[in-house]
Amino acid sequence: MSSTEAPVLTGRGLSMRFGDLQVLAEVDFRVGDREAVGIVGPNGAGKTTLLNALAGSIRPTAGTIEFHGRDITRLRPELRCRRGLGRAY
Repeated sequence: MSSTEAPVLTGRGLSMRFGDLQVLAEVDFRVGDREAVGIVGPNGAGKTTLLNALAGSIRPTAGTIEFHGRDITRLRPELRCRRGLGRAY
C-alpha cells in the first residue's frame, strides 16, 4: 500500500479480554486495496479472535475497526456484510 492510498480495512488498538485472559493486546493493522494479508501464529495467539472481531461476531474490549474510512466497531455482522465485509467458515 502506498503512503497516499487510503486503507480499505484498519484496526487500531484492538484488544480483547475474556475475564482475566488477554487474547488481543492493542493490535494495529492496515490493509490496502488489492492487498493480500496473512495472519500467522501459534495456537492460542488470537488469530480467530481477531477474525471474529472483524466480522462482528464479538465486540473488542478496546480499539476501533474502520472499513473504507467508516468506523464499524459497533456495527452488527449482517450490516458489515451488506457493506462488503464478511467471514466464511
